[in-house]
Amino acid sequence: MQSELESAQQAVDQEKARRAELEERAAKLTSELQKADGQRIELQEKLDQANAEIKRLNSELQQAGATQEGTESQSSDSESTSPR
Repeated sequence: MQSELESAQQAVDQEKARRAELEERAAKLTSELQKADGQRIELQEKLDQANAEIKRLNSELQQAGATQEGTESQSSDSESTSPR
């Protein structure tokens, strides 16, 4: 009877140690996950800024193209109406 009790106590002690290891591992993984999430948020912010810059530059490019087309149109109009 005593050896059964000692075996059971030993099994309980082993399970406690295993549980402590698993809890420590879970805490480490949680910390790594939080760090990775922070990095993901930072990268998403940079991506959003880059996309906003691309959008702004595309708008400027379109405006410059429209201005250039308008200038070209005006110069061709003035050429056709000028006396020869």
